[in-house]
Amino acid sequence: MDPVTHGLIGLGISAFSGNPVALSSPVSLGCAIGAMAPDLDVVIRFVKDDYEYIKKHRGVSHSIPALVGFAFAITLGLSFFFPDMRFMEVLFWSFIGGVSHTVFDMMNSYGARLLMRKRKVNLLTLYDPIIWLLTLFLIFDRQTLNGSHFVALGVFTAYIGGRYLLRERARKKIINHYKCDHFEDITILPGLKLFYKWDYIIRTKHYSIVGDYNSLNQNFKETKRFKKLDHATEDLFYRSDIGRQFRDWSANYHLFRVEDKDKIILRAVDLRYYFNNDFMHKASLEIDKTTHVIESFFHPYKLETRIPIVETVLVSTIA
Repeated sequence: MDPVTHGLIGLGISAFSGNPVALSSPVSLGCAIGAMAPDLDVVIRFVKDDYEYIKKHRGVSHSIPALVGFAFAITLGLSFFFPDMRFMEVLFWSFIGGVSHTVFDMMNSYGARLLMRKRKVNLLTLYDPIIWLLTLFLIFDRQTLNGSHFVALGVFTAYIGGRYLLRERARKKIINHYKCDHFEDITILPGLKLFYKWDYIIRTKHYSIVGDYNSLNQNFKETKRFKKLDHATEDLFYRSDIGRQFRDWSANYHLFRVEDKDKIILRAVDLRYYFNNDFMHKASLEIDKTTHVIESFFHPYKLETRIPIVETVLVSTIA
């Protein structure tokens, strides 16, 4: 989710503190700023490059130790503007705001790291209209803690449960649609834009299939079907630095082999995010005919963007 949405969610959550939601309230401000703070890891993008940012985004800055640090920093900052505020109360709600950021990030297909490892639940889109409506209700209710707040909490809980059931229903529909019982793997993701669509990635012995399922009209749209390469070629890519890093970052990728004059290009495509008729993130390993590494690149957002990756190993011969 974007920082503005996280900030609004933080404002909405501050209503449960018993204080009216207001920008003049240190509790509301602390919760809202805390809910936006984890995305400060965006500085990696400017200090280093998009590759380092994409690898580390939603990592350490979204974990419990960082959230505690953010909460202390925010509370100390607010204490200069609100000297009479209750420090521990503002600290607590600033921390809760930060936790809300990580939890909501974990609910979409990007995932986030709250504890030791990055987790993702694949339930919410990046811009979910129901979450927005519930958040705006809590912000504009303009009352201290009352029954309506807990009704909103109940609606949210029911909505998350409903999303889970819808995702599992979509999984069954997709499996039945393809009438295939030999999937190596099937991943169901919330649609990037529309909350009633589910994206799917199917890996069979011979193909990688990408598409989306519309839960309203129950229509299927197969976006791409790629024939898989032989295991020797896939192992070759995986033994390279870019291959290991790309696979660790996304298990849902497909590998292409391109012959280009005196070199071979092994290109991995992250199948999770299909936007504007193309997949967002790619990686390329260029090797010569004897399978020695020439160079490798990460391509964030578009193929023309080439971020060089230093290779520390030699790749062995393709069988």
